[in-house]
Amino acid sequence: MNRQEEYNPTTCCNCGSEKYSMKANGAVPVIACRECGLMRRGFLPDIKHPSFTSYAGGNERFLQQRKDKEAAQLADFLKIMPQLDKYMPEKGRLLEIGCAMGTLLDRIRNLGWDVTGVEPEDGTYQIARDEYKLNIINSTFQDAGLEESSFDVVIMLHVIEHLFDPKTGLQQIAKLIRPGGFLVLETPRFDTIWFRLMKSKERSVIRGHYYYFTRKTIQDLAIQAGFEVVQLDSVGRTVTLDRLCFYAAKFINSEGITRFITRFSDKLHLNKVSVYINLHDMMRVYLRRVS
Repeated sequence: MNRQEEYNPTTCCNCGSEKYSMKANGAVPVIACRECGLMRRGFLPDIKHPSFTSYAGGNERFLQQRKDKEAAQLADFLKIMPQLDKYMPEKGRLLEIGCAMGTLLDRIRNLGWDVTGVEPEDGTYQIARDEYKLNIINSTFQDAGLEESSFDVVIMLHVIEHLFDPKTGLQQIAKLIRPGGFLVLETPRFDTIWFRLMKSKERSVIRGHYYYFTRKTIQDLAIQAGFEVVQLDSVGRTVTLDRLCFYAAKFINSEGITRFITRFSDKLHLNKVSVYINLHDMMRVYLRRVS
């Protein structure tokens, strides 16, 4: 959640080793620590041509795609709540780290939770604050001034892969949760056939993701941070057909074809059609703070 130029992949954040092997070598290289196996983004190649986003519709279209994505995935993320009710039927204080536009947090509030969100991006923070009137802090969670042991539950969905140091991040989050409370996180998983086959063209291998977790490495980091793993589910997600077109264009990696696919999707309003796909390439982990 910091500036990209500050990221240095030389040393593993988990074990400190500088030894690594190449797992995917492309527009976004992925390397794996030879000591602990944690995968991270390598040094990016010096790319002179326009970014993929620029010829896939530009930033304005990308923001609209994010809105469509958040709305489409709401039902997926709400599946977390019945599970939390089993562990914490009394409800309580809940923090969402990276709450984006507040769509999910608003629904959780309506279920009876006392909610707080943190969101560092100005545009999405303003939507969450102005449209939903949520208690949102425009900051990273590290700089939000949150009190230790002040939350019963923390939810962090597709955020941990954006942290420069997920080991320290999980330790910091553990301090925000009271003993016995829960952290629910979701992130792409890379111990899959899809990553082995597609490597840097796999849909979740993007420049903004700094870490690439397997079921083993995410559990190892969580246990070191003072959590016990209560449940780990391999899950899918709901996507718009427009988003599927985006993934297809990324795989083909042609500027001309990307522009054609983008126009085709816009003409047919494919952002209005959603499908649920479960390739088991996402994982949702329920963690209890024990120390």
